[in-house]
Amino acid sequence: MRRGGLEPERLEPSHITISGLPANFHGRKPVSAKRSVEVEMDDSYFSPTVLLGKPGSQVVVDLENDGIRPHNFSLTQQGIDVDCGVSAKGHVRVTFPHSGLLMFFCKYTATSGMRGGLLVRRPK
Repeated sequence: MRRGGLEPERLEPSHITISGLPANFHGRKPVSAKRSVEVEMDDSYFSPTVLLGKPGSQVVVDLENDGIRPHNFSLTQQGIDVDCGVSAKGHVRVTFPHSGLLMFFCKYTATSGMRGGLLVRRPK
């Protein structure tokens, strides 16, 4: 089966569900609005997959495509749609939701599990 085609490829054994859709899981990371966070884009995943932040906070996501295909970072609710060619880098500023989770995805390979999420950190 072809990545990004009509038929999805198999998911990795460590996949999770984000907003009801499967995502290959490559970790979670707490982030701070005062710093940027590096996110690797590979051929079927984002690493880290889940970013944890404070409600309403903004953070710059530094994207690096380590895959052999072009990838994309899309966050529909915030009008973000950034392409990242092979071995290319990009940057996006995202805002954490006030509660819950927002899904981001690669519009080319989401059917192969290339999805991630912005998750609000619960206060301790």
